[in-house]
Parts: sequence; C-alpha cells; structure tokens
Amino acid sequence: DFSLISLNALVIWVNSRTAGRLFTRVPTPVC
Repeated sequence: DFSLISLNALVIWVNSRTAGRLFTRVPTPVC
C-alpha cells in the first residue's frame, strides 16, 4: 500500500509539472 501511495504521488507530481509547462507555453483559461 505504501509503495502504491508513493507511486500515485509521483504520478500526480509529474502531471502537475507537465501541466504547468503546457499552461506556460499555451495560455489557456482553466475552468
């Protein structure tokens, strides 16, 4: 369970980083 939680945290962190880069490149209104 602990490894699963850490894996989910890593996925969320990567998604937030990629989303931030995409949003900085293409300014789009987030609804």
